[in-house]
Amino acid sequence: MAKSDLMYTLLPVGRLVQGSCYVPKTVDNQGQPLVFKNGPNAGQPRPDYYIAVAIPKTRANWWEETSTDPNIGAWGAKILNHAIAAWPQGQTQNPMFAWKITDGDSQIPNQAGKKPCDQEGFPGHWIIKMNSSYAPKIVTADGSQVIDIPDAVKPGYYVQPYISCGSNDNMQKPGIYINHQAIALSGYGAEIVFGPDTSAMGFGQSGLPAGASLTPIGQAGALPPASAGYP
Repeated sequence: MAKSDLMYTLLPVGRLVQGSCYVPKTVDNQGQPLVFKNGPNAGQPRPDYYIAVAIPKTRANWWEETSTDPNIGAWGAKILNHAIAAWPQGQTQNPMFAWKITDGDSQIPNQAGKKPCDQEGFPGHWIIKMNSSYAPKIVTADGSQVIDIPDAVKPGYYVQPYISCGSNDNMQKPGIYINHQAIALSGYGAEIVFGPDTSAMGFGQSGLPAGASLTPIGQAGALPPASAGYP
C-alpha cells in the first residue's frame, strides 16, 4: 500500500501496557529472527518496535468509540472504514481478520496461551497493538518538544499515540497494521515490570551458611535491607 493510501489519526490518551519505545524485538514468538519479507531489504534483519496501548472503554464496540476532542473524533470508525475500503470483498467480516485491536476483557487465550483479562492494565480497555521498524518519536504532552531522554516513557505510563493505519496486503491472512508515528508522554502511572515476580519466589527465607556475612569482609557497609530500592 502506498503511503498516500494510509490513514492517519490521533488516538485518545491510554496506558502503555506492553512493549518498549526504545528496545526493538528482533525475534518472533517462535524465537525466529525477524527479517524484511519484501522490498530492497528483503531477507535482512528487521527491528520491530512494538508497543500496546490500553484505551479506556466507553462503548460496547471499539469501532463505536469517539472523542469530543475534534483532533481525535470517531477514531474507531476511522480505522473500521479504512479497513473496509482496503478489503472491499467482505474480508473484514471474517472472525480471523487481523484488526490489531484486542478486547482487554476477553477470556480467550492468545497464541501464547495468555488471556487478555489476566494481563495488567488490560481489563476495561481496548488494547491497540502498534509497531514499526523505527522507534517512535517521543514528545511532550502538547507535542511542542521532543523528549530524547533514554527510557523517558516506561510501561505503565500514560501516552497519546499518533498512528498510521493500512492494509497488510496479505491475501492469506487479511488484516490491517497500525504503526506508531509519534508518542506523547501524557502522564505517569505505576510502572509495569515484565517477567516473573522475584518477591514471590521465596528469596531470603533460609539462613546463611557458615562463613557468610551480612557485611563485606574487611569493609564497611552492609547488604541493603529487604525494603531498599534500587536506582
